[in-house]
Amino acid sequence: MFQLGLSKQALTYLYTSLKPIALWLGFLRLSVSTYTASLFYVLLSVSLALPLTLRSLIHPPRFSYRKERNKEIFRAPLEILKHEVWVAKITGKLSGDTIREAVTTIKNGVNEKPRKFTQTIELQIGLKNYDPQKDKRFSGSVKLPHIPRPKMKVCMLGDAQHVEEAVSIGLQWMDVEALKKLNKNKKLVKKLSKQYHAFLASESVIKQIPRKFPTLVNHQESLESKVNEIKATVKFQLKKVLCMGVAVGNCDMEDKQIFQNVQMSVNFLVSLLKKNWQNVKSLHLKSTMGTPVRLY
Repeated sequence: MFQLGLSKQALTYLYTSLKPIALWLGFLRLSVSTYTASLFYVLLSVSLALPLTLRSLIHPPRFSYRKERNKEIFRAPLEILKHEVWVAKITGKLSGDTIREAVTTIKNGVNEKPRKFTQTIELQIGLKNYDPQKDKRFSGSVKLPHIPRPKMKVCMLGDAQHVEEAVSIGLQWMDVEALKKLNKNKKLVKKLSKQYHAFLASESVIKQIPRKFPTLVNHQESLESKVNEIKATVKFQLKKVLCMGVAVGNCDMEDKQIFQNVQMSVNFLVSLLKKNWQNVKSLHLKSTMGTPVRLY
């Protein structure tokens, strides 16, 4: 049986809209018999359903018809009279079921061989039809719905007020005097940059940091929320090789949270590429100690 790609409500609306036409023609007997009116009703139904059937065969629907929270929703280009169909966007060529199966496989593998630490789940990306020497190297950051690496090391380079806030939330910090000493010792600066994943800096201090430019934070913002924002942000940057990896979760997260992070990461990555999906060679999910699971 062919799938028309219509919801039950749409089919019901189609039937109830066409039935009065057939009854009206049969009742008035406008040069046609009741048999002809019924035949007209059948032909009209087929003429409306046939294009949708052919379309579903050529381009199978890749969308979920559930309206869920925390998902990007858009209106499908399908309207029958006054009926509107809303569908949830999955990820273009990457189906939601594929992502869920990959997450389940990774979680099962981690449970079979438990480790003494929380394993990070990474999205590994392979690109094609890109020349890093000639084409513009893209770079972009996106904030994920859930923090993939809660133990990410962040350091506050702050004035007296920000140092006090950092102490209250248990955040590593350095004050102005310590920074002045570092500027005279390149080895210590290099060691510090490798010791942390990210830095926050006060407005009065930021001019003293020449490399690994930190994120600016002012006194009107909550330092704790700024730290969480940094931890939830991942960066996509093309360098000399056509592959990269970003953390999208950890094995202590719920499957739904990992799914949402992967979905947003892939959508953002594709938007950065000059030819979108035509530049994507492969996508894999991998835990720290596990084997890669292919997504695309």
